[in-house]
Amino acid sequence: MIYSISYITYPDNAYNYKNILVIDKLPIGPLLPYIKQINYPINRVSAFRSKTDSNCIYAILGKNNELITLENLIDFFTFCKENNYTIDTSLTQMINSESKINNLICYINKV
Repeated sequence: MIYSISYITYPDNAYNYKNILVIDKLPIGPLLPYIKQINYPINRVSAFRSKTDSNCIYAILGKNNELITLENLIDFFTFCKENNYTIDTSLTQMINSESKINNLICYINKV
């Protein structure tokens, strides 16, 4: 099964924005325990504006149960390598060149 990994800008509880890693669907295998379904606000959120509408997304967690950010991307790639996930660079390049999907990082699959 192929999974797309991308990032979104996500506000934490203190309204600090982070670029977190997300996956398009629930994976099978060792990555599953590191996935957390969270609500992603559709409208811009600030301390002066409450959350109104949201979508559910699948965020990727690190070893300390914290959301993985772009700054920790190497940790995610290391996890993939250690757990027999393959990063499909050719598919990622093809999709990026054809459709310019926003915020796409890569496609992975389980070996």
